[in-house]
Amino acid sequence: MNRGLIIALLLIAVLGSSLLLGVGYQPAGSQAPQQVSIQATIKNVIDGDTIEVHFDDFNDDPQSTDHIIRLAGINAPEISKSDDHPKPCQSVGESARDTVKDWVPRGTKVSIKLGSTGDKYIPYYTGDYDRLLGFVQTSPGSASIQTELTKLGLARLDIRTSALRDVKRPNSGKFAFAELFSSQIKSLLKAQTEAAKQKRGWWSACDPFRKANLVITAIDFWDYPQVVYIVNRGTLPIDWTKFSLSDETKSHHLDFNTITPTLAARCSTLASGQALEVRTYNEQGKDSVNCNTDPIVISWYPNNIGSGDHVWNEGHEGDTACLFLTAVPGAGCKKDATQPAENNGLCYVYRYPPQDGTQTPSATIDRHCLQPAKA
Repeated sequence: MNRGLIIALLLIAVLGSSLLLGVGYQPAGSQAPQQVSIQATIKNVIDGDTIEVHFDDFNDDPQSTDHIIRLAGINAPEISKSDDHPKPCQSVGESARDTVKDWVPRGTKVSIKLGSTGDKYIPYYTGDYDRLLGFVQTSPGSASIQTELTKLGLARLDIRTSALRDVKRPNSGKFAFAELFSSQIKSLLKAQTEAAKQKRGWWSACDPFRKANLVITAIDFWDYPQVVYIVNRGTLPIDWTKFSLSDETKSHHLDFNTITPTLAARCSTLASGQALEVRTYNEQGKDSVNCNTDPIVISWYPNNIGSGDHVWNEGHEGDTACLFLTAVPGAGCKKDATQPAENNGLCYVYRYPPQDGTQTPSATIDRHCLQPAKA
């Protein structure tokens, strides 16, 4: 047999077996995205989610130039450059900036986890204004600065920013960056729930619904199933089955008291500080409650979405989630619902991407939202 033909057949066999094994073919010299740790020196703290550093590891490499690092996965309130036009929640943004300056003053050595793309010309995930997207640690094994800021309520989870809007290069999968840093983002989710529960930072000064006891702390729209995180931050137990969850389209509305009522009754009380997860699926199934977990888990299978669609909008245009008293039928969830009328059953509104919020008196919420405590 012709030698060239044999080689060609062997190549086809190798590529074919790779496809069967689910291994994607990659050009020579490339590799799958992975995390890399780079040692750097702080040059400047620009604001609560942006720093300037110098890479210490690449003294003989063009990459040794100074870099602006966008602290991936979070957003701190904006700071106005003019005292005449202060931004909403500017004091929280200033606290975030000052806290980062205290943690990592100029000259501090830090470790930065970047997403290595395997691309020779675009080696790391890069966002707006050529900022690199990274998670910053002050020492090996420590929590990231992002996690600590979020735990204090000085910044909030913003995966839309780091996974979609800010990832300008390379043009990769929709949530490739979020998948690469899944463990760091899980830490952010936990930290945000803690901050909301304790009413720290933004959750005290800027949340227009800060009087509410049952609150939505985050929406994980980049995983499957999608998850809505809810916590009781009041001092008394709450009967969570008296509430309902809705998105802004009004077409996705779940009354908690309709989910397997007998089973839900076994764990209808949400203790102070206890959490509830609503996991949404885009397939056929029966809504259910798992009482044997902490947090309590609701599995929600909306019957009016098709395969490939989701309740939450995956960060494309942002989304809004609302908690209502179940007794109010057909309630709508509006993006601008910061001053709802009395007795409309609206108890809490959560938006992403994060809004700076307000430092004016908190929103007027239905007084019944504060009273569903068990004796």
